[in-house]
Amino acid sequence: EYGVMNCSYEKYTVGQLGLGNFLLYGTIVSFLPQIFVLLKSRSSFGISALNQLIFALQSFTSLANVVILQWDKLKCCKEWSYFICYNSLINISQIFVVWFCNYTVFVLVVVFHDFQRDGGHMGEWRYRLWFHLNTVLSLVTILIALGLMLFTGTHSSSTRFYGEMLGVISAILTVVGNVPQIIETFKLKDIGSLSLATTILQTPGIYAMAYFQYISAPKQFGVWLPFVVSMVLNTILLIEMIYYEILRKLRERRERREKNGNLSVSGEKEALTDRLIND
Repeated sequence: EYGVMNCSYEKYTVGQLGLGNFLLYGTIVSFLPQIFVLLKSRSSFGISALNQLIFALQSFTSLANVVILQWDKLKCCKEWSYFICYNSLINISQIFVVWFCNYTVFVLVVVFHDFQRDGGHMGEWRYRLWFHLNTVLSLVTILIALGLMLFTGTHSSSTRFYGEMLGVISAILTVVGNVPQIIETFKLKDIGSLSLATTILQTPGIYAMAYFQYISAPKQFGVWLPFVVSMVLNTILLIEMIYYEILRKLRERRERREKNGNLSVSGEKEALTDRLIND
């Protein structure tokens, strides 16, 4: 019931707990290749900053959604043991880690963007605007949630409706966020600074996380819906990246073969010239 705090907790099986922990720490590992690529190359070429902005907002609205709808878990941790609290909050922890990693990538993309290629000061101004827009929208989301929870109660219909709507907004942002990157990769015919390793690691992880979020809150569709949408679009992006990476490798192989062939022909011509001179 909306008006009563519920301190009952999810009794996960050993397999489900193992999956939950694997997803929690595996999410961090899956983002590391992309972060290392950005830090090493100091370039965000081929990565859509708009895509990363939307993903930062999407993961934040998803986090706000699950915190609002599962606020009782946070309050009940005072009564639970550490083990029960940790296991009960594992689905919230997963979404927090996704938001933190997405936000980190977004900041790195903005920091390492080539503004000269993208319109000089106008490009830099636009990216600064996006960065501040992300901050403002996140703060507004928090303030509205706090206002509803303080003045109408954590279990009021208004608070619950707002939480569910954040889940729907998160799902919409997932669609909108993936589209710019899919288009950017298609236009470039190259994955640029996108990490194929990260996408390969994350795609099956999103499938597993969608399942885990569903079993954690099957009736709260706003919690797991963004992950269902994300797994479909991420699969499309992965297929696209693999296709262009295969084409790149085939092109490089052909260029090396042509180069070696030209060197061989050039060597034969020089040998023939030497023989004619000696004769």
